Amino acid sequence: MPEHAYDGVVVGGLSFLKKAAKQQSKSAMAIKNQYAYSVAVVLHGKQALTKNKLTLGKIKATQNNGYNLISLALQNHTAAFLNQVTTEVKVYRRGVKKSCINRRINMVRWPLVRSINYHYESAAMP
Repeated sequence: MPEHAYDGVVVGGLSFLKKAAKQQSKSAMAIKNQYAYSVAVVLHGKQALTKNKLTLGKIKATQNNGYNLISLALQNHTAAFLNQVTTEVKVYRRGVKKSCINRRINMVRWPLVRSINYHYESAAMP
């Protein structure tokens, strides 16, 4: 626990591994199974309600492994997770009012910084 009060959220995790017994085995097997587990931890400090700030970064059309790719970066600039975020993206041809690509993504939780790449094949383009 932090000694002093803080604003915002501290996110981390705890990993647990069972202490191995110091037995010498005369077996030819060199494999020893060990079990571990991790627990996510979120500590909340003073929390004033903040207005969420999402920004749209650079948008570019690229190609990867022969597939057309639209890359765009959405970033969360607030020191908080955003829950139940829905992102809707529409791509328009220049001079046309009807969109040629529509994507809707429902996310459960949005972390502090997130980049999303939208993929589509050129055959799917009308």
